[in-house]
Amino acid sequence: MHISMYEIAVYVSLVREGSLTPRVLHPLEQAFQIPLTLDSYSEAALEYALRLSDQAKLFGKEARITAVAISDDIPDLILQNLFACGIHQIFLLVPPQDITFTPQAAAGLLSQFLSRYNWNVILTGQQDSASCDMTMGVYLARILRLPYLGPLSDLALTADGFEATRSLPDGAALLSVPGPCVCAFSNTEHPYLRIATLREKLSALGRAPVVLHSSVPSGRDIPPQQFLPRLSHRTLTWLPGKTPARQARSLLKLLSSVGKGR
Repeated sequence: MHISMYEIAVYVSLVREGSLTPRVLHPLEQAFQIPLTLDSYSEAALEYALRLSDQAKLFGKEARITAVAISDDIPDLILQNLFACGIHQIFLLVPPQDITFTPQAAAGLLSQFLSRYNWNVILTGQQDSASCDMTMGVYLARILRLPYLGPLSDLALTADGFEATRSLPDGAALLSVPGPCVCAFSNTEHPYLRIATLREKLSALGRAPVVLHSSVPSGRDIPPQQFLPRLSHRTLTWLPGKTPARQARSLLKLLSSVGKGR
């Protein structure tokens, strides 16, 4: 890829401590002022954004990381730490008051902002920690018409794009894509956000996020049935032969007939 500047977007999910639901607004939690914190999978996504930025420098390229959160506020400690770690800009998308937080709604709100710019990669975490279904990333990729990779355990920058690792019950799958794409992380090899130095934290003092008020998302009402597997009809042919050698001869004969237009 002929890229001089990598544009990396990261969706940051904020949760109440002790809760598994993003943007919890329960009255009891508001009354006791339970603080917001980073969702653990979002923390992994942020760390991988920084790792991609580090890897871009090895190729002689620069990277700009933009963090996006659906919230009307973000704790100062989290804000300063993100800037100190190397996040270049942070946007807060304030949702409508009457909206119900669902994966479809989150994807719709994010797509309104993300579709304005050209990203090389969009990173997100496993947002639904309770069911671990990662539907938000799937919805977002569908709305933006981008490839979806997930759940991922590792991601690296290559000369030709991105190399992603997806953990499987019996091993791992290695995926290579040129980008742009949407990548969603689950249990990763680097799950924790790096610790900023004191100098980096001091340099981040006074920096503030950009607050944007969002309208009703266009992707809120996407039916989940659209993401169910679609059956395709295929023809099954049993290869005759009691031994592998005879089955191989039968396969060769079959392939030869297909090549002749049969």
